Amino acid sequence: MDNYGEFTQSIFNLKDSVSELRAIWKDQTAPSYEAIHENFERFSFNTWQQNLVAVEMHELVKENYSESEFDQMLDKLSARLAEL
Repeated sequence: MDNYGEFTQSIFNLKDSVSELRAIWKDQTAPSYEAIHENFERFSFNTWQQNLVAVEMHELVKENYSESEFDQMLDKLSARLAEL
């Protein structure tokens, strides 16, 4: 077989392989991607929920944080330690 014939045969083999690959993708691989996609959606949703909770907690702490109260408590603790 000359080079042109070998090349032509290779092209036909590739076409057959692509057709087989498409069939496998459609029948076997693609359905598994749906489950993976759903898992990623759940994971992303849960991660985002954790982020929202963290932001809420941060805002809550900022609203209720009193630096002077914190300093007073540190002073009391320091005094107790000094007494020991």
